[in-house]
Amino acid sequence: MRRPIHCAVCLTLMVVALLTPFLAGCQPFKVAEVLPGNDPLVVNAERMAAASLASFDAVTQYDHRNLEFMKTQLPAVHEQVQALRREFPPVYRAFRDSTKLYKTTRQPEAATEMNKLLRQVQEKGTQAQEALGAAAKARATSPQDVDSGEVRRSAEGSPPE
Repeated sequence: MRRPIHCAVCLTLMVVALLTPFLAGCQPFKVAEVLPGNDPLVVNAERMAAASLASFDAVTQYDHRNLEFMKTQLPAVHEQVQALRREFPPVYRAFRDSTKLYKTTRQPEAATEMNKLLRQVQEKGTQAQEALGAAAKARATSPQDVDSGEVRRSAEGSPPE
């Protein structure tokens, strides 16, 4: 049986691991490097969408591994995660489709659509981060045991169905 403090430490480390790539790359007035021949619009959009996907994956896996705790102690957060399970995948797929369209056409209308869908993906990613933060805060103050589990991104780079 794990001690509650151990679980809080594990959860904190998981959140830090998710944020480290963003914090490590944050240097004032330095733009992320884009390799020659790549479109910065596409590269940066895909990077931002990948961050949102990682947040979605983290919160859904946490919710799944701690289902009883989430249902009993944080029912509103659990419902928010369930809504994200329904809403994130179609928005993410539409973003990926719009990215493919922009890559082939390079039309301003396609770029506008890609950016509109990216904003929606980022909004869902922010909701996922907020839900994970609420769960982490509640977990840190709760005496119940939790299995923080391992957070993994899907190998295909797309959200689970």
